[in-house]
Amino acid sequence: MPSEETKERIIKGIELGRTILHYGWIPLIIYIGYTRSNPQPSLIKLISPLHDIRHTCVYLVNIDVLIHFGLV
Repeated sequence: MPSEETKERIIKGIELGRTILHYGWIPLIIYIGYTRSNPQPSLIKLISPLHDIRHTCVYLVNIDVLIHFGLV
């Protein structure tokens, strides 16, 4: 039977693993997606929220124009 010290080390190790998994999961997924995508996006486009907002606004304006002219 494990001693109290061994149990405490196991519990601390599990807590450390949970913390690493909690804070590292999303960055890991982003890293894997970034390194395996083809073509690779530039890093600034990956982390810049303004890039996505600009493209969303352009998309919404285009949809509004299509609706205005009765094409949708």
